Amino acid sequence: FSGECTATGWGLTQGTGDKTVLREVTVPVYDTKTCLKYWPGKVSDRQICMGRVPPAPRQTACRGDSGGPLVCKKEGRWILAGVTSWGTRECIGRPAVYTRVSEYIDWIQQNKK
Repeated sequence: FSGECTATGWGLTQGTGDKTVLREVTVPVYDTKTCLKYWPGKVSDRQICMGRVPPAPRQTACRGDSGGPLVCKKEGRWILAGVTSWGTRECIGRPAVYTRVSEYIDWIQQNKK
């Protein structure tokens, strides 16, 4: 994916304070090479990184968002591109990391009931 995608979640905002409202953010998606600059040795092509990084305003997934969707528009249709996995404890400074759903389609097909 390139460009921007949208993540939603019920997690914390700016590292503090629970939210009772579902939040949404549309931010850039980074390729693996760029993501490795923020997370050296910790990401692979099986993952997607997204989120604004300083000096831009804080906009990324945070604690409590894990398992939530990352959706991207492709050819006019929304697709589930990722599942929120992890990021920084403070929810700032680096992009959040998502599991890339397309890497697990075979497993999903084999294990759905």
